[in-house]
Order: sequence, then structure tokens, then C-alpha cells
Amino acid sequence: MISLTLSIEAGPDTKLKHFDNAVTEALKQAVRSWHSSTAPLHFKPGAARKYGYQPRSKKYQNYKNRLGKGPLIFSGNAKRQLLRVIRPIGTKGHVKGKFVTSPSVRYFWMQKRGDPPKGKELIAVTKSEERALGKNVEEMTIKYLEAIKEKRVVK
Repeated sequence: MISLTLSIEAGPDTKLKHFDNAVTEALKQAVRSWHSSTAPLHFKPGAARKYGYQPRSKKYQNYKNRLGKGPLIFSGNAKRQLLRVIRPIGTKGHVKGKFVTSPSVRYFWMQKRGDPPKGKELIAVTKSEERALGKNVEEMTIKYLEAIKEKRVVK
């Protein structure tokens, strides 16, 4: 009697089925990476120039200089909350990072006419950071797809 075992590894069709999930997971990882490494840079001296923040009023700028506060910081409450937790949400290759904060920080995204867009300034990235995030997403997607080891054994 002849016994034959055939092992079929995951092919392109199987990997294509998992592609959306791979991209989504890679994007979620990129959001976490941005939150831990890039987001804190928005509160450092020089961030206004680096990320292109709109100019603040002279009175406000003098007040902040006198207190020694960095950009996007008034009391420090928003900074503490925004850097604490982020929850990446999304499916099918579209991911957003949702900041987990108290309602008191909502002013970051609410603005009166003429006020600078603090929410947009917070999530701004430079061209080099954008390229690094894109490369990171690409590498993580490839790593996720290569990890698929769907095997079928036919005897």
C-alpha cells in the first residue's frame, strides 16, 4: 500500500482574503505608534514651527511665555488626557484613533470663529513622519500576511 500526504500552504488567494485585515491591523499599530512617539512632540518647544500651528495672539503668547508653558498647553489637563490612552477603531483598511478623554477636553476640537484649529494641530504630521508611518504600515502589512500559515493536509 502506498500512503501519500500532501501539504498545501497559504497561497495568494488566501492572502488576498486576509489583505483588508492585514492593512487594518497595520494601521491600528501605526496609530498606537504615532500616539506613543509623535503625539508627545506636539507639546514640546518648537512644535509650533515644526507642525505649522497658527499664530496665537500677542497677549496669549506673553501669558504662556511668562508661565513657561509649551505649545497646545494651557493648564496641562488636556495634554495629560490626550497622551494617556488612544483607541484605534476601524475596519476594511480605514482606521481612526479615538482619544479616550473626559468631556472637559472637547474644547480641543471645538473652536470659535478666528480660533486656531487645536485639534488639527494636534494630529498634524511632518512629511518625514508621514513617510515613516507609511513605511511602518507597509512593513506591518507584509509581516501580517507572511504570518498566515493556513495549511491543509490531504492524505
